[in-house]
Formats: sequence, C-alpha cells, structure tokens
Amino acid sequence: MKALIINGSPRQKGNTSIALTEIAKQLEKLGIESEIVWIGNKPVRGCIACNTCKDNPGACVFDDDVCNGISAKMNSSDALIVGSPVYWGQPNGDGMHFIR
Repeated sequence: MKALIINGSPRQKGNTSIALTEIAKQLEKLGIESEIVWIGNKPVRGCIACNTCKDNPGACVFDDDVCNGISAKMNSSDALIVGSPVYWGQPNGDGMHFIR
C-alpha cells in the first residue's frame, strides 16, 4: 500500500508538516509506504469545467501548476491524506482544491 500525503501549509516546516510527518512515521510502522508533497506557495488553479480531463483522465488543461503532478501521484496511491492549517474556520485555499 502507498499513501500520498499533501501538505497544504504555506510554511514548509510548520505545525502541519510536523503532524503529517508523524502520520507518515505511523504508516511506515504498519508497512505502508508514504510520500509527503508540499504544495505550499506553489500555484493551484481552480477548475474551469473545460472537460479536458474527461478526454485525458488525470490531466488538467493547465500545466503551470502542481495539479497534474499530484494527479499522477494520486493515481498510483491507495490512500490520500491532506493536511492544512485552518484559517478563519476552514482550510487554506490551496488545500481546498484537493478535498472537494
């Protein structure tokens, strides 16, 4: 098994990273491989409903953000964990793209 862990915090080594690293350690104890991907301050575009991903599953028409790379990693993973700091009662905006 493999888990993809997405760190949606703008702080690469902040509290969210500490929590996700601990999750990865516990998964490793269970024999589950994991990879932590930090999206941080990288751009994440919103969907524009162009349906390109229907013709080419897993590929977004936008290739200037992190989504296509993360989609490929998601396709080869058995589990997805998304971590994000909470600002004003909800996860930060970039992390929301992956939990909708």
